[in-house]
Amino acid sequence: DGDNLHAFDEEKEKNNFQVEVSKVNPIQLYKDYIAFEEWGDRGVVCSSKRDIIRIFDDELEKYPKLNNALNISDKTVEQMTLFMGDNIEYALEEEKNEYFGGYKDESKLYVQRADDVIVSIRENQYQYTGGAHPMSVFTGINIDPVTGETLTVSDVFTDSTILIEVLSEKLIEKYGEDLFYTSPEELLNEYTPEQFSWTTGYQGITFYFSPYELAPYAAGAQYVTIWFEEAKEWIDEKYMSAPKDGYVAELPFNEEVHLDLNAETPEKDVLTVGKNFVEETVEVFQMAVSINDETYFSEEIFYYGDLKTSLACVPDQGRNRYYLYAEYTIEGTDLYVYELTENGIKLQGTLENVRMPGIVLEQWDSYHQT
Repeated sequence: DGDNLHAFDEEKEKNNFQVEVSKVNPIQLYKDYIAFEEWGDRGVVCSSKRDIIRIFDDELEKYPKLNNALNISDKTVEQMTLFMGDNIEYALEEEKNEYFGGYKDESKLYVQRADDVIVSIRENQYQYTGGAHPMSVFTGINIDPVTGETLTVSDVFTDSTILIEVLSEKLIEKYGEDLFYTSPEELLNEYTPEQFSWTTGYQGITFYFSPYELAPYAAGAQYVTIWFEEAKEWIDEKYMSAPKDGYVAELPFNEEVHLDLNAETPEKDVLTVGKNFVEETVEVFQMAVSINDETYFSEEIFYYGDLKTSLACVPDQGRNRYYLYAEYTIEGTDLYVYELTENGIKLQGTLENVRMPGIVLEQWDSYHQT
């Protein structure tokens, strides 16, 4: 009846800020990789790996400039080759060390958003060539899919002064003033628009600050999110759009992801997905999901294999439901689907021997490139 319809509309507006803005069309991306490996007597001693993202078929015709922007460049392959050439000799010498795990140069990409407004990808870079600790750098790749141009914060935020003030306040509120070299606002005022590392999702925009950037290495990385609902007056409205049927975003292991699991409450949530090893001698583990200050473990036990997770948002009668998609691969790929709430995770079902979309090409050369 009319009263129930009015109540539904009120609930819909309260639970989903994005009902007020236009919808966007999703773009499907495919991930592959290039890897160089040099083997010693006991295993890989030196490696360089880069994730690659591509589009195919109809979307290639719609977004030809996006495909050009996503394609790995000759310069990147040259950098990988240079890393191998500079470090193989030293890595082979280090192999005699019992605890040597190899020299590594990796770039992993995690798609946070892909539609006809923006393609936003989180890049985790890792490099180790000896010494006390590896170097980790967290950045964002943001592309206009129509023009193929790289986007900066100036394209998304209409007021850079407010942006720096809000980022500084959020950093101090979350981490305290003593963590930073000096005032975050003073440090951020030195940034050009191109120097900010960020990705945009469908609830807000997350900024990444790598070790050494604002604070000493021991402080780790810092992450803060500016939510659309708190900054809608100074964020370009088109970036606050969302696909009507929901979306999926990839999750890096053991790294913070910010989201709002319950729009009825003002509190926002911090999600971290990792592994809980249940045996010391072999790789037998549960999936560990931390939501704010609580950690929940899957009842399912995984043996060896590869586990990749994604966050799925599914609109349902005016509110959003959230799920974890866990892709578990040994010989084939099984898909575990967990519902995700602020109170934990619950297995909804499993699909066995799923053929995940994608393409695999193999080619070997002197560096064991695949």
